[in-house]
Amino acid sequence: MQLADRILMSAPVRFAKRVLGRILSARRPGGEPEPAPEEVGSSPPVTGAVAGDPPAHYVVVFQFGKVASSAIVDSLDRLPGVSAVQSHFLGAEMLQEILEQLLYPGGADYFYQHRLGQFVENIRVTREINAFRAGLRPGTRFTLVSVTREPLDWLRASLVQDLQGYLTGFAALGRHWGLSPDTEEELIRAVLPRLLGTIAARLDEAGGPDAFLSGPRDWSRLIESTGDAESDLFLATFAAMTLLPISWFYAHFGAAAGAEVDQLESVEQGLCFHAAPGWCELYVLRYERVEEGICWVAERLGLEGFELERVNESREKPHAQVVAAVCAGPEAAALRAQHLRSRYCRQFGYA
Repeated sequence: MQLADRILMSAPVRFAKRVLGRILSARRPGGEPEPAPEEVGSSPPVTGAVAGDPPAHYVVVFQFGKVASSAIVDSLDRLPGVSAVQSHFLGAEMLQEILEQLLYPGGADYFYQHRLGQFVENIRVTREINAFRAGLRPGTRFTLVSVTREPLDWLRASLVQDLQGYLTGFAALGRHWGLSPDTEEELIRAVLPRLLGTIAARLDEAGGPDAFLSGPRDWSRLIESTGDAESDLFLATFAAMTLLPISWFYAHFGAAAGAEVDQLESVEQGLCFHAAPGWCELYVLRYERVEEGICWVAERLGLEGFELERVNESREKPHAQVVAAVCAGPEAAALRAQHLRSRYCRQFGYA
């Protein structure tokens, strides 16, 4: 059981996990969800623009964050006959893992609040997807969209987006390392390069991301331990985040999408990848051409009048420039060199 993937479970956590598992994990012998007898044919569908009417399209944008997902969902949801939602994790197994993290009493309250809202919404989305798998949504076309992003660029944007959640951990590390920065900017400049450089060196020792991820995900192997349990948990979680685009696509994507990354076929070089698992249409876009890619998908689905409107741009957030400067430094370059060794970067054109 790895430090950053699963929080140590108390008896109440195990009980909650078993209850949630019974609700979400029932399977047919062939792997399809098994709806409870009283629910078959009676589960209320998602609704479209007209209350009570099932939409012509249900679109789930399934991704790891900071890939223009809010813009895609908002733009799709404005179209008549379309119901669009986004999700960072899907399926009973991931919901159980997030539940463990929510019930863990430590960590930053910032991330607890974010995960709590996502947890409730993703129960709804997972249930809806189970209904599509079970054939309970006739008349509605289900589309799953995901988005890739160059890992270091994603890390920069993610840090800027959630920096308030990381500053407390940075400050604790600064105290442990004997640093005394006067401002938040000085704190970032002092702590972040050391974190990135250490993770890059440890990944190199492990043989790169693919070699590391092929074994038990002991994120503590990538950190410089402080001897303090809370700080080490923060470090391990941060280390896991630096590989998230890579690990997410190979650990979570396939189970939820019903198709592995290697099954995706390139529709156009650098624009879009496609698969048809049999119960949905699956499209994977590159963030670097996301506007062109999602317009191509909308046209293929017959959605007229679609236009992507960007929201939540990370470059406008506090300390965006200082984080960008660190991510242009030598420690970040060493980490990027490790990213480029991954099959994720080769598969999606970043290597």
